[in-house]
Amino acid sequence: AGGANVGGIVGAAYYTTLGEQMSIAHCTNTAAINGRGVAGGIVGLSAASVQDCPNTETATVTSNNFSVGGIVGEHQN
Repeated sequence: AGGANVGGIVGAAYYTTLGEQMSIAHCTNTAAINGRGVAGGIVGLSAASVQDCPNTETATVTSNNFSVGGIVGEHQN
């Protein structure tokens, strides 16, 4: 099983420079994700703009946490 912030592309992407925007774009996850905390098919914990990033039907996402998503497990601003 994975750690606290698990994603198919990025585990955690939540530190941004004031006035700037982080972007995760044009990527695909095809692997199953299994976390012990926040888990997402593309990114686990995110404050980024996620665009054009599919999580394929074979890439199941599971966790023992309530913050689980096919694309983003938990999004913060």
